[in-house]
Amino acid sequence: MGRWGKDIVWGLALTLLVGLWGELWAGSAPYAPGEVLVRFQDDVLENDGEAKSGAGFVVPRVLDACGGRLVRWYPSARVHRVRLTGQRSVEEALEMLRRRPEVRYAEPNYVRHPASVVPNDPYFPQQWGLDVIQMPQAWGETVGSPSVLMAVVDTGLETTHPDVQANVWVNPGERCGNGVDDDRDGYVDNCHGIDVIHATGEVSDPEGHGTYVTGIAAAVGNNEIGMAGTAWRVSVMPIKYLGPSGGTVADFLEVVEFARARGVRIMNLSFGAYSFSQAEKDAIAASSGILFVAAAGNDRLNNDFYPLYPASYDLPNLLSVAASTVSDALAFFSNYGIQTVHLAAPGVDILGAAPGGGYDTGSGTSAATAFVSGAAALVVSRSPTMSPTDVKHRLLRTTDPSPYLSKILTGGRLNVFRALTEAPSGPYIYRIIPKQAAHGALVILRGASFTDTPGSVLFAGNVQGTVVSWSDEKIVVQVPQEAVSGEVRVRTAQGESPPVLFQIAEVPSGIRYWFAEVRAEKGQKPLLILANPLSVPTSVTVRLIETTAGDLTLKTMTLKPYEKRFLWLEDQVPSSPPPSLMVECFSDTFVGAAVVSVGADFTSLVAFPPMVEW
Repeated sequence: MGRWGKDIVWGLALTLLVGLWGELWAGSAPYAPGEVLVRFQDDVLENDGEAKSGAGFVVPRVLDACGGRLVRWYPSARVHRVRLTGQRSVEEALEMLRRRPEVRYAEPNYVRHPASVVPNDPYFPQQWGLDVIQMPQAWGETVGSPSVLMAVVDTGLETTHPDVQANVWVNPGERCGNGVDDDRDGYVDNCHGIDVIHATGEVSDPEGHGTYVTGIAAAVGNNEIGMAGTAWRVSVMPIKYLGPSGGTVADFLEVVEFARARGVRIMNLSFGAYSFSQAEKDAIAASSGILFVAAAGNDRLNNDFYPLYPASYDLPNLLSVAASTVSDALAFFSNYGIQTVHLAAPGVDILGAAPGGGYDTGSGTSAATAFVSGAAALVVSRSPTMSPTDVKHRLLRTTDPSPYLSKILTGGRLNVFRALTEAPSGPYIYRIIPKQAAHGALVILRGASFTDTPGSVLFAGNVQGTVVSWSDEKIVVQVPQEAVSGEVRVRTAQGESPPVLFQIAEVPSGIRYWFAEVRAEKGQKPLLILANPLSVPTSVTVRLIETTAGDLTLKTMTLKPYEKRFLWLEDQVPSSPPPSLMVECFSDTFVGAAVVSVGADFTSLVAFPPMVEW
């Protein structure tokens, strides 16, 4: 092979390697459009007279052939910068140039991203969470935009805090301090937010929780003061909702009305309670233009089992956040749930702002939620037309996986840099629940971008399951009789999802009682009650499906004639607190079966009706 031939091979290999690295580093926009960089063979540069300036013979001829025009010559690298003036794409021009023997190599004009932006805030070295979620790299992409309005619904805000003041929203319709409701919204002098507890415009924060959360989400960065927030440039609307006794659902409805009228895009909800409210759910569901970011709770409970609200509402514009440690483990206090808690963010020993212009360190899912709200504000700043659901799944699909976060939907921790530089698309399955089930059983696929138009669910062997229900984030499907253990995919008009693994688990025959979801209110425990109404003994097999891991716990017992048997479900699984459970009972004869949630004094009880199959 001649020297030029070797150079061509080497140039192609080098270009492929550099190209691959550039795409991995740069994400969705790896190079400048309409430009290429070309290095000609040394002989061409030496023998072509004015080749370096483009005035020779060989260089102009080669560039004209690919529709290029010389922009600049870089003598140190011996490289020409070429702008494409014709209809050819960068890929087409590169293909032509790389075939020319006169060209040593040709490559795109790759875009390089700042490796990091390290702020000069004196407390930044203490903010370990910002490093973990790759904020220095993310700030190289964007530090936010004042046009993005984020509401922090909490105990209020010290609006004069020196590290927050510049980001506090200013009501354009109010003339502050004149004692008049200038914008006629029912609040006098609500210059920066509202207090829905007392129906005033005063948002002071003597308790400090709202100021703490706001500092994590949106303290001004790189200002040589205190700490750095997640989003350095964002408009924060403080809404005083929580008092010494908490906040009511009615007041939350007022919060939502006020926020919607003013164009809020993100709402931080670092609060919750174990009581379902249809009105609260309806208000969130109706606010399709707002992404609600809610704390999962700090009680070490499974929200699949003991749902905390508003975090546990199954809505496309709501995102639930657990707390993680510096080692990407679930914080010991954090609630979890593979169906109800979406991702984790740093939540242990987190620095935040404090009243009096100070700073304080705390732990909790409130802190984790603030990181995610700030991250959402940055995504919206970069892509203002993204819907709340799209922002939610951009954050979920770009998490960093951790084996210690298996109890939440994505199994991952927030990564803001990836959320800003990656753009995953098409259907995606976060989990199949449970991971193993029998033929004919119903399983749940939790994921993203399924769209609201039903497609198909394909089990191993390209066997299609029967879809029971279908939405953009959740599919319920029946396992087909022909299915075998292996991969499961979702296929839609937008493409096919990456696979998840699923295992066929054979079960006993006979009458089947199936309790699909077992939940309990806080302070209660789930109890299985079996009753034999016959005058002869009967055998019952109980199967507990641990939805966290998909494990099966089988327990076979014999019921004497007319015997009733009580089985505390939490005692049957080794993990503590227990995972979410599905319960199946099998018997050859009819037995009574019920699952109830019982309080410690046996005065409060919630029953779960079974599904019966013969």
